[in-house]
Amino acid sequence: MPSWGVAAHWQRLHAVDPDRGHITWFGYGDPDEDQRDVLPLRRLSPASAGRVRSYRRQLQEGILPPALLWWVSGLNTLLVLDGHDRIAAALAEQAVPEVVVLAPAVDPELASAWQRRSIQDYVGRVKHLQGAPGNSFASAHVASASRHFATTLGDIVRTEGRTRAWPLPGGPAAWNRQATKLAPGWTSRLPQADRGTR
Repeated sequence: MPSWGVAAHWQRLHAVDPDRGHITWFGYGDPDEDQRDVLPLRRLSPASAGRVRSYRRQLQEGILPPALLWWVSGLNTLLVLDGHDRIAAALAEQAVPEVVVLAPAVDPELASAWQRRSIQDYVGRVKHLQGAPGNSFASAHVASASRHFATTLGDIVRTEGRTRAWPLPGGPAAWNRQATKLAPGWTSRLPQADRGTR
């Protein structure tokens, strides 16, 4: 998981919108809105489901494959592509699911700019600390600043890049045809107000 992931959020995945997933960009710090780091693409199966029970045994034996997540920058979240039942099995066992995250690398020019800024901040901080004669804590502060600097550089390299998307030739009409072909009756599952916009 990315460094911003919160292990405790996994156990809330069943409780947050069990029938219809949603994401938020405006609930920062909200106890209910910010309880998700991943967005399932379907409802998670109950712990009593056959596949989930089978995966629970695999988890207990240490052979459960990881779930596959995909970073979508436009949504600013991770989507569960494959492994909904494996996630449900891990949650039923009070475990944090193992995952593999697919994400594009951050743009090298952007990463380089972030790194230069971090280097400048670090050099300035160390010069300031070393320029304080008689400060018995200076070496401890330099060591702490160095650890923070190393972590920052590592985080920059591992930052998720932008997910690209292109319009579907034929526009909304082509999308509706493909959606109807792949999921017949999908519009009947939408609230009445949404059907006219699809």
